[in-house]
Amino acid sequence: MRGTLEQQVGEEHIREARLAFRNGDEISLRDVTVRSDSVIGFADDGRERRAIPLAEVASIEHRAERPLADGNRRCDGVAGAAV
Repeated sequence: MRGTLEQQVGEEHIREARLAFRNGDEISLRDVTVRSDSVIGFADDGRERRAIPLAEVASIEHRAERPLADGNRRCDGVAGAAV
């Protein structure tokens, strides 16, 4: 997924992402959705759903994958967006 975070909002769900906070901390989330005011996803254990205010997020990094005709997936690289 390319473009600024504002361009990505509501575009698609992200399977796995690493968020970097403005204070330097990081967190990995699964089944991530970027909304206009927050980033929502499940923590590593898969049980805890987290909603993080977008104002606290410095960047979002994730692998960009595309399905291939044979049913496999191809990784196009790591994509990221700075807020």
